[in-house]
This record gives sequence, C-alpha cells and structure tokens, in this order.
Amino acid sequence: VEVRYGELTVTIDREHIARALRFLRDDGRCRFEVLIDICGVDYPERAERFDVVYHLLSPRLNQRIRVKISTD
Repeated sequence: VEVRYGELTVTIDREHIARALRFLRDDGRCRFEVLIDICGVDYPERAERFDVVYHLLSPRLNQRIRVKISTD
C-alpha cells in the first residue's frame, strides 16, 4: 500500500483480485462502485512482466483508489 499524488495504490496477489474488487465495491466503508478504467503496463525485464491496473471511484465518498496486480 502506498499513496502517490494523493491517490491510494494497493498491490495485491492476482489470485485475490476478484475478492478484493468485490470488497471495495460492497463494503459500506469503501463503496468503490465505479470502474474508471483498466490498463496494463509492460516491464519486459521482470519475470512477471505485466501490471494490470484498476482505477476505481467512490462517488459517495469522493475517493479514488488504484489496485494493481502483476502477471506473466
């Protein structure tokens, strides 16, 4: 977990992505109900060379979060 440019970034294991996104959407303290976008980043020098990045918005709380996983 880190904060950059005023935005929270959470990096999780890829096998937990569905559970994490459901939690962020459904938990009353989070309410990240809007998927802004999904993008990919390529790091050719790494064994797991791709990051998949989800940007979420909670309109009710006026908060954003970035969720990242890495994959090959």
